[in-house]
Amino acid sequence: MTTNKVYENDIGTEIKLNAGTSLAGHTVLEIHYLKPDGAGGWVEGIWTATDVETTKAQFITTASGDLSPNGNWKVKIYADLPSGTWWGETVEMKVYDKWS
Repeated sequence: MTTNKVYENDIGTEIKLNAGTSLAGHTVLEIHYLKPDGAGGWVEGIWTATDVETTKAQFITTASGDLSPNGNWKVKIYADLPSGTWWGETVEMKVYDKWS
């Protein structure tokens, strides 16, 4: 069975974002995220990413605790490229509770 949904506490989920530009020559490649803190605020974090398919950054697989809590997350690519520092577009990512 496959699903397009991302669930809270999933382990082994691949998070892949399209940069829309070549990531060749990067010295730093990360996926930054904002996740809800449960009190109406946000917690910022970073996953180290790898480049795939020339224009995509991927956090290989989630581990225990990477996708918690459920709610509306924001994710984006950050890269240090030969031409300078670059941020990708912010993407909304819903993390569902296990019964959604």
